[in-house]
Amino acid sequence: MTLDKNDLIWELEEIKSPIKCAKIITINNELIILKLGYTITDLNNFLNKFEKRIYISDNSIIWFEDNTWLSVDEYDVDAYAWKHNKLPSIPNELFN
Repeated sequence: MTLDKNDLIWELEEIKSPIKCAKIITINNELIILKLGYTITDLNNFLNKFEKRIYISDNSIIWFEDNTWLSVDEYDVDAYAWKHNKLPSIPNELFN
């Protein structure tokens, strides 16, 4: 999957929850991270790493404050997209 800054910002705006942290792995195994407790400068440095379009691995994840996360989802043989994951609801039979 390829990613650039505009694509990433569009995805982040769709989620409407602040980023908690992120781990992006390029296909060259370069690690681009945004650590827990980041500053605005850290966030800007993270986003600026995507000024040029890069290829990212399907092991890349972005976590959000609302306990959801984005992961790379294969939806076609040659194409990937972000998948917004949410914790599943706990079924009624698991409650007392």
